[in-house]
Order: sequence, then C-alpha cells, then structure tokens
Amino acid sequence: MFGFKMLEKVIGWVTIRSETVRQGLAEALGTFLLMLFGLGSVAQVVLGQKNFGEYLSINLGFGFGAMLGIHAAGGISGAHMNASITFANCLIGRLPWYKFPAYVIGQFVGSFLAASTVFVMYYEALQDYTGGNLTITGPTATAGIFSTYPAPYVSLLGGFFNEVRPAQLSFIFSFRAANCWWWVPIVAPMLGSLVGVFIYNILIDFHNRSQKELELEPSQNDKYIKHDLEAGGTPEIRL
Repeated sequence: MFGFKMLEKVIGWVTIRSETVRQGLAEALGTFLLMLFGLGSVAQVVLGQKNFGEYLSINLGFGFGAMLGIHAAGGISGAHMNASITFANCLIGRLPWYKFPAYVIGQFVGSFLAASTVFVMYYEALQDYTGGNLTITGPTATAGIFSTYPAPYVSLLGGFFNEVRPAQLSFIFSFRAANCWWWVPIVAPMLGSLVGVFIYNILIDFHNRSQKELELEPSQNDKYIKHDLEAGGTPEIRL
C-alpha cells in the first residue's frame, strides 16, 4: 500500500497539467520518430553506397517514421510534425496562435535530437566513408544526409517553387552561402502548406459540411473559453 501511494505521488509530481506543454512534447516525440527513421534510412543508403538499400528505402523509412509519429502524437497534438502544417492550421483558425511556439519548438527539438542520434549511431560509418573529412559537396559528401541542398543546376527561384509543396520542410537547416539558399526550405513550404489547405477546403471540406453542422458548430473563441472554464482559469477572448 505504501509503495502504491508513493507511486501515485511520483506520478502526480511528473504529470504536466498544461495542455499546450503536453502538445509540444508530443510534437517533439512524433517529429523525433519521423526524422529518426527518415534520416536513418538516408544514412544507410548513402553510407552503404546503395548496397544496403535504394531510394525506395528512403521513401519507406520516412513513411514508417510518419506512421509511428502519428500513432505516438496524433491523439494529443494532431501530429503536425511540421512547422508549415502548424502555421497553416493557426492561420485558418484550427489551432490557436498562442500554441504555435510550443508546437514549433517541440518540432525543432525532436528534429535535432533525431539528427544527433543518427550522427552518433553512424559516426564510425561516416568516418570510414569520408576518411574523416566531412564535406557538403563532392564524391563523399554526407551533409545531404541531415539537410536539403539543391542540385548544382537548380536556381534559387526554381528551388523555391520546388519547395512550395505541403509537408516538405526538414528542420535540419540547409545552407548554401553562395546563393543564400538557407531560407528557401523554411519559407517556401509555409506558402505551400497554405496552397494545400486552400485547395483541400475549396475542393473537399467546404462541400461536405451540412447546414445543421455549420449552425451547431461553435466558434473558435467559444471553444477556447469553454476550455479555460473547464481548466479552472479565467475565460479569455483569443484572436
């Protein structure tokens, strides 16, 4: 009985009450799983010189990572695992803006932890493959395992439009100083996510809501006020 009570106390001490913090942690775990499997599959293909996997292996790696991330975080945060998706949800009112920092911080933390884990796990393979000289370009370049870089023939404008597609932001920053490439994988997917949301709403969502559902559906502020009251706080109107 004493041990059970102590266990209850410990659980009470470590339990996080803030929903926003819990969602940020869920995003960190979900994104960690996505990037761990994704980057790990890239490392296996590159360092194994395609003897232990092909491009399809990378596709499957990211696919399994996304599936596990959704299973882990979907019921808590929605498993965005992507700052552009979070940004789009905030913009259309499906997620309050005050939660945006927690989501994005969680996503960045999960991504960098995953990249660090892959680097440590494949450290000896990296050293063997590169001879101890880690490079961005060249026949033994390994920077592409952890970040995105444009092909030599891709212009800044072409790369920007290539990145304007939903859910394609890798949080391991890429940087090519000569053409100031670093901002493209950050800004372009944000715009791409908005285009994706717009297309989905125009073609599907707006046409599958009954009039009764629209009349009964509470506004976003009503939802936030109800949540504040249930949590014992003071209701606030959020923009």
